[in-house]
Amino acid sequence: MNKPFSRICSFCGGLSYYSNNHDMNKAIRKNQRCRKCADRDHAVRMTGEGNPRFGVSVDVEVVAYIAKALRERTQTPEDIERNRRLLKDNRRTGKRKVLKERHKEKLRQLTTGIKRSESCRQKHRELHLARIERQEGPLFPNYSRIACQMFDEINKELGWSGQHAEHIGEARFLGWFVDYYEPTQNIIIEFDDLKHERPEQRERDRLKEKELIELLGCKFIRIKQGQEANWRQIIQS
Repeated sequence: MNKPFSRICSFCGGLSYYSNNHDMNKAIRKNQRCRKCADRDHAVRMTGEGNPRFGVSVDVEVVAYIAKALRERTQTPEDIERNRRLLKDNRRTGKRKVLKERHKEKLRQLTTGIKRSESCRQKHRELHLARIERQEGPLFPNYSRIACQMFDEINKELGWSGQHAEHIGEARFLGWFVDYYEPTQNIIIEFDDLKHERPEQRERDRLKEKELIELLGCKFIRIKQGQEANWRQIIQS
């Protein structure tokens, strides 16, 4: 498996691999041990006096009672079916309520064709990001290193202090992350790679640009992948 994201463990010096940029940044932020160090430390803590049960004696009668209960324990077909259903319905964050088909159909009828207002979409977007931050910590969206190199060149040549993923961090407005924002010039620059050619992404980009221009009154510039060398002409146009 190709895993391009890696870092060196600060405890053992070994190389740890990650499947995505978010997990790697989370490990760096929390200074997490690699899997090898974590397993070794756990083994040390649970050995000898480090084990919370070290030196604790159990009454012989208690042991005999537990052994007898385990031997006599049997599961009825109803118990097996109930456990299987509960296991199927469990999720990582807990149990979920199973809706009957008639309830699902009623919800589909109630929600089909409903269009949320822009303010409603903004609120949902901000609440969604806030929920992720409560569960996972600060967000670090994926970014393009090629774009960051171009943004650094823009700052250096024009004397700007625009922020981007590798300088201060991406600015966020109304739940949108922007690739580059220069507050003094009030300019936003978005770098559009190939995924921005998809129709659904174009619609998101159009909505994002509209909302940010209305909020900030800024100049909004788009630079497509392959146009990095022409950023001067694009900004001046």
